[in-house]
Amino acid sequence: MAAKASVLEFWNSITPNMNFWLALNSRRPISADSLAELVAQSEWAELDVARTELYLGLCWGNPLEHQYQWAQPFSGCHRIIAAVDEPSSIKV
Repeated sequence: MAAKASVLEFWNSITPNMNFWLALNSRRPISADSLAELVAQSEWAELDVARTELYLGLCWGNPLEHQYQWAQPFSGCHRIIAAVDEPSSIKV
């Protein structure tokens, strides 16, 4: 949780010319304003990197349960994909 600001600072420094998608069961484009709302609602942030995309996890609740569907709405994580064009089919 203490690293949220530095994770977001890194994310913002490397994604200015990228497009964003909210990773749900399917991917849908997300605006910078919607991304800012999700950032404000999150308690911590995580980063995963693939070859051509970055994945930002904006998480809340119990860190030991946030990855499980049954933990929602009390714990969870919104996954944001940043890519130059369309996101690949990689699931992270």
